[in-house]
Amino acid sequence: MSLIGTKDELVRMSYANVWEPKMNDMANKLQYSIQLIIPKKNKAVVKQVYDAIDAALKKGLDKGKITSQQLKSPSFKKNIVKDGDEKYKEDEIKYAHLKDCFYMDSRSDDPPKMYDKYNKQIPEDNKEDFYSGCWGRASLVFYVFAAKSKTGAILNMGVTSSLVGLQKVEDGERFDGKISASDEFEEYADIATIAVDNSEDVPF
Repeated sequence: MSLIGTKDELVRMSYANVWEPKMNDMANKLQYSIQLIIPKKNKAVVKQVYDAIDAALKKGLDKGKITSQQLKSPSFKKNIVKDGDEKYKEDEIKYAHLKDCFYMDSRSDDPPKMYDKYNKQIPEDNKEDFYSGCWGRASLVFYVFAAKSKTGAILNMGVTSSLVGLQKVEDGERFDGKISASDEFEEYADIATIAVDNSEDVPF
């Protein structure tokens, strides 16, 4: 499992389908998903992602999931991190939030574990507090895959990630234009210090 985001360098959440699954047409099934936006200046986070990808590739080779020849194939998809500036060039208004950023998608068949900045689980009745545009960290599992046909022929190979958990640390401008509840009540907030309850399986 890999933690994406540090105490000082966070990632921005986008396309946050984390409370209800959405149809993934490529996989032909309902899945939970998130798009992580990583500012290019956040060098430590960029390194976290590429280190996790390299570790997944090494593990795949060591366990015989892929061969070195397959890894060198042009069809092997190992760059799951996309350049946001390429999208920004397509449409500077629509993709303004991707300027000077990388981005990547992660999905899961199971609902991700959701945490606030105190490492307390966010209840579903407070799900409006986690939204596309907020900042935080993500817990992902990177692995290699090989999609095969019914005859056993390899159709698609590469490295990808599975979404395990998300932690909201800071508010940000919502992509849907709504006002966050925390912004509404900030003037009257009296936040007590809360002891961190570390999860055994999510490294926040």
